[in-house]
Amino acid sequence: MNHFLSVRDLPRQDVPRLFALIADLKGRQKARDRMTPLAGRTMALIFEKPSLRTRVTFEAGMTQLGGHAIYYTAADGRIGYVHIPNMGGDGLNEFVRQYYPQIRKQGMIIDVRNNGGGFVSEMILERLRRVLAGMGNSRSGGVTTYPSQVFYGPMVCLINHYSASDGDIFPYFFKKYGLGPLIGTRTWGGVVGIRGYSPLVDGGYVTRPEFGTYGLEGQWIIEGHGVDPDIEVDNRDDLVVQGRDPQLEKGIEVVLEEIRKNPKTLPPVPPPALKN
Repeated sequence: MNHFLSVRDLPRQDVPRLFALIADLKGRQKARDRMTPLAGRTMALIFEKPSLRTRVTFEAGMTQLGGHAIYYTAADGRIGYVHIPNMGGDGLNEFVRQYYPQIRKQGMIIDVRNNGGGFVSEMILERLRRVLAGMGNSRSGGVTTYPSQVFYGPMVCLINHYSASDGDIFPYFFKKYGLGPLIGTRTWGGVVGIRGYSPLVDGGYVTRPEFGTYGLEGQWIIEGHGVDPDIEVDNRDDLVVQGRDPQLEKGIEVVLEEIRKNPKTLPPVPPPALKN
């Protein structure tokens, strides 16, 4: 969990073994044998179409093989990375799985690019909005925070034109709450929810608009335009095919600069109180 990894740094001859390992990673001896030539290496996994099942299987296998758990981290493990694929059950599971193990990182990148939408954005934002208010210490449990699960450091949110529906709403309120800058390209711009499917004789159907979103100023928001980034960065095709991710790179740069300018560390335990 302490390395920023890139597939482009992996020798060409090792790529087939790596992807064969991903396809058959259940902790079996065959998978273990395939991993042997790569032991001790740091490498990157960038899935073109990530899936929860693939990532969990790979991580479980890597753990059994003594390798690194695959979190997309950078800067020698100082920055956490969380990708939320949608705002449904899978997205919420991914948030819990990725966010809490990294909650003591110095910085955090929340990636909602290609987010397919759903209905749990406010649940996730509730967790991200938690503010460190106090500390605690116990004889056997060590140092704790109040609230117990709170991140303390700078955050950024990555967006693109496929961040849609509740994936539009999430970055809008991420910015509204002052959690950090938005980086990438303008989001999809579709937040009018639909309900009901009325069938047509030709086999098609008609839906009706049911849910809309407006702001405290009494004006409709997001629909038809999307959410603009604070820092616009386009993932150009020529850079993507080289294995680059300029939006992520900019996110790393911004978080590292904020860590440098405003470092945040949990306060140490004070000396024991003296009572007469």
